[in-house]
Amino acid sequence: MSENNEILSILDMVQGGVKEIINENVADILVNIQDPNTDLKKRELIVKVSLSPVDERRKRISVQYQTTPKLRPINPIATSIYAGFDENGQLMAKELMEDIPGQMAIDGSEAPKPVVINFTKAAEK
Repeated sequence: MSENNEILSILDMVQGGVKEIINENVADILVNIQDPNTDLKKRELIVKVSLSPVDERRKRISVQYQTTPKLRPINPIATSIYAGFDENGQLMAKELMEDIPGQMAIDGSEAPKPVVINFTKAAEK
């Protein structure tokens, strides 16, 4: 027990560095939870404390702390493409769009144009 009767823990060692790292990891987890591009599954913080005797007398002990935050990955995004050959026999891929490119939406915006990729290394045989 400390002099002022405050109950301390092994997590109070390293001049509060352990608590600081844990708080940083918890902040990372909270940011990950707030990200709408992640799922609603749980996140975890693993705190590992390793104690190893240093000498035969077993009076000196090395203490190591390791934290491992378990975050959720960003949800995948997807699209569909049409792949084929153009009139010159060149391989191309075109993103399939829900709306007709250039079509006016009810809010006044225009439907985006699809991405078209021409592959110069492949030609129809």
